[in-house]
Amino acid sequence: TKVVPRKDHVALRMWLQNGTDDLLTDLRVQNCVMLREANEFNQLTNENKFVRAPYMCVHNAEKTRWIISAWTPSHRSWGNDRCPCLHSDPKFPDCQPGETKVLHGWLSFYEGTDIEKELDRIEATGWQTDDSIDVSEAKLFEKSRLLKEHGGTQVDPEQIQAWIEQLDAKSQSERKKAFQSLSKVGPQASPAITRLMKIIEEEDSYEKGLAIDCLGSIGPQAAEAVSQLHKILKDKETSDLFRFKAATAMSKMGIRGEVAVPTLIKIVKDPGPSQKQRLKQGTAPEALGLMAPIIRRDEEGGYTDRRDQILMGAIGSLGHFGPGASEAIPAIEAVRDDPDTLPVAKQMCEKVMENINQETTSSTGKTP
Repeated sequence: TKVVPRKDHVALRMWLQNGTDDLLTDLRVQNCVMLREANEFNQLTNENKFVRAPYMCVHNAEKTRWIISAWTPSHRSWGNDRCPCLHSDPKFPDCQPGETKVLHGWLSFYEGTDIEKELDRIEATGWQTDDSIDVSEAKLFEKSRLLKEHGGTQVDPEQIQAWIEQLDAKSQSERKKAFQSLSKVGPQASPAITRLMKIIEEEDSYEKGLAIDCLGSIGPQAAEAVSQLHKILKDKETSDLFRFKAATAMSKMGIRGEVAVPTLIKIVKDPGPSQKQRLKQGTAPEALGLMAPIIRRDEEGGYTDRRDQILMGAIGSLGHFGPGASEAIPAIEAVRDDPDTLPVAKQMCEKVMENINQETTSSTGKTP
């Protein structure tokens, strides 16, 4: 993110470069303007807010002084009556591997009573398409950083061994650093495979998930772990988080990892019985955050259903396999066409099928 002071406003740029091999979608950003120390604007109410998307404004009691925030492309503009803040939340466009997407932001102050006229003036400046802020240097820096983090720089084998030994450190934070360091060097971390597999076998904490992620980052060289990871994926008693982390890791292990695809298809076809978890009475919509799209409602109120989460986890995991998951298309289409499927799950189905079909076309030269 880059912030540049202008004569009458603050210009902001936020960018994201996709350093993965996957299409990145639904990249929503929450940009909170905290008003706690702004004495005229920090009341716990939305009565002092004015919305004209992408603009989110707050005014003093006399409506003569204003703070204006805006980001584009706009996803949602909103206020919070439980916290003194305002949001103009943007959303990155879908980002292909290697692409960089940029968001434009605006922050300014206005003294006056005609806020609509002021917003018209701001709109006329063309700030939403202003490319005068140079982010090329930052893009190059990010590209270099990603190269290093994904194995583009040779790491001393002694350093790899030191990180492996650090996995047994007494300090949880030190162990976490070791996992992160090993994940960043990709295939060079292959000497850690045996230790990582042992951690997965023995642990049932978040470190199990870190070890699974590490194996995925090593890639095809960690294919000896496929059987262990597949067992985790098939185990309905295992945490859903670990199950679908295992599937994602297997998607990076070449042809041997594709053994996960039939299992994931079975899960898509039968994600299990409904398991409702009720929301607390009076939960504010803004407090739901990223959970909001998976909320269902019945005569007793709002709830989440683990069945939905398992279904979406399986579909999302299939998207990582690209053309290797082409046999899953009929099952995904059936979910998309089911009237009981959540809208967010239908959108995921479309994105995953698009990703599988695009990658199949590019790898075979033919349209499936």
